[in-house]
Amino acid sequence: MVTVANVENKTGTVLYDRVTVATWKRELGEAYYSRSDYLNAEKYLRESLEIVYYRFPNSSLKFHLKTNRELSKRVKYDILFNRPNKSEVKDGSKFFKDNIGSLSVLMKKLKLPVMHHVRLALVTLSQLFQQQGLLFHWRLASILGLNISEQFPKDGLYATFLSMAASAIYTLDMNNTTTLKYLQIAGQFDRRIDISSGIVVASCTATTLFLDGQWLKALIEIDSLQQLGAISGDFGRREEAYRLRSMIYLYSGQIGQAATLGKELSVMSAYEEHWLGKFYGALITLQSLLTSTSNADEISSSMEALNAIIRSSDSKIFSSATCINLEAVLAQADLHLGGEIDISQVLNKNIKSLRSIRQHHWISIFGIIQFTDFIEHANSKGLMEKSTIKRDVKNFCSEAELALKRISPNRLSEVSLLLLKGVHDIVASKNYSSAIQKWKKSLALPGTEEIIYVRGILHARIAKYGTKIEDKEFHSKQALNIFKKMGNSWEIEKLTG
Repeated sequence: MVTVANVENKTGTVLYDRVTVATWKRELGEAYYSRSDYLNAEKYLRESLEIVYYRFPNSSLKFHLKTNRELSKRVKYDILFNRPNKSEVKDGSKFFKDNIGSLSVLMKKLKLPVMHHVRLALVTLSQLFQQQGLLFHWRLASILGLNISEQFPKDGLYATFLSMAASAIYTLDMNNTTTLKYLQIAGQFDRRIDISSGIVVASCTATTLFLDGQWLKALIEIDSLQQLGAISGDFGRREEAYRLRSMIYLYSGQIGQAATLGKELSVMSAYEEHWLGKFYGALITLQSLLTSTSNADEISSSMEALNAIIRSSDSKIFSSATCINLEAVLAQADLHLGGEIDISQVLNKNIKSLRSIRQHHWISIFGIIQFTDFIEHANSKGLMEKSTIKRDVKNFCSEAELALKRISPNRLSEVSLLLLKGVHDIVASKNYSSAIQKWKKSLALPGTEEIIYVRGILHARIAKYGTKIEDKEFHSKQALNIFKKMGNSWEIEKLTG
């Protein structure tokens, strides 16, 4: 591109039109994005838009005005939304009709290559903003692309923007009606026609359904994500599918399957030399062991394997959410092994990470659940008698509560917040009645039936700290039934020991 620009400047001749040069810039930005070089990716993607006189807003005022304009436009489109009838829902081919042929005809007839280029750039920009945690930029890029796509046939890019907009709206606005409507329409697209679009649709849909507590539906989308990742050779998407599936298995009580997935992911990632996959494979394996065995040798060996992977990395790659998960599992492992633990140090070193949690860091919920269990278990072992430790526990719980409230509300965050508050009551003030009231409220939350692991913990805590005999008997029985089905020997030992 530099050579072309130099020749054009010297000769005064335009060798290539704007769309061609913009395409080169866009493809360069896409290449940088694939290598996780987000700074250069954004630079070239923005330049590719500016070449065709389409600027993504930079200033806060222009950004705000553009967002309001595009959201208002979206409302009008939604009112006139082409809702398919029942037969079209069964066969999405009518809604996404002959998308490749129609797009080709329209491009020639109406001369829309510029806007199609803009759509392609916005697809990558939207994903880039999501990865960077720029949530409002993510939403605007998704809505912009969706609004532009209304001028085109209902193709793969339309389905992609629908799913990305659904995910962004769920995260920022908690508008379940719009979210589920968008996902339903996007789900009609035949993903075999455009695999790259199909992967994004599957990923957004799986994650959103997972957060909404619809785990059985999420597993169907995870199957699709894994298959499309294998077809396209995109190991990162396969790793994402394994990670989501293992979390569902672990927290729905299928510990053996979660452990198997963790080991499979470790082996696959080692072969592919994919560090993140190796890390999550080892983390999932250790977390599964902690809930299924009290064998110190197994736990110690798995812990060492995880630490070896961590030592081989650049610590800067860890996000705050990942740090919370990692530190919580390692703290639990130390407690299992019975070594000396500095409770204050463990909790205080994670305060900074908790303060960095933002709306989209939903993955940190699992770490907070593990830390909650760690605090309760340490308290039961008499490790929190000192006033300084109780003060540190209070600070940690307060920061964890604030972090959970900052995360966009979902089934998991609601359940874990009440679980945490109850443990806080027990440790800080021994207010058992207040804790039990919160835990019972958590059990009664709608849409949490599939979160078996946390429900088992809630029943176990009520049985342990309850004062009414009938409460203790009922909840003890419920907890034992859940943990036996899970094969959770660790929790069974705590209940019966």
